Amino acid sequence: KGDFDYKLEFTKLVTEEPLVKNRVRTIAIQKEVNKLAKEIMVDYPTIPKYNLAKDIADKLVEEDKILNPPKLEAIRKKYLTKYPNF
Repeated sequence: KGDFDYKLEFTKLVTEEPLVKNRVRTIAIQKEVNKLAKEIMVDYPTIPKYNLAKDIADKLVEEDKILNPPKLEAIRKKYLTKYPNF
């Protein structure tokens, strides 16, 4: 009893907090990407996924809502998983 590894506990705290912040950021980006995708799909219902990702990437940079918005390929591969049914 009494053997408590403070170094280990501190390491856990340091590694867990950035994961939570990244998760919140990812959810916010996902919501914004879905919103933009719906808007674009209304005007162009048969737009290919690649072009949709390009338009979304351009709008994210243009609107400047998200600090360091994801690149075209990241949007296409990670955030457009529900394409074409948003």
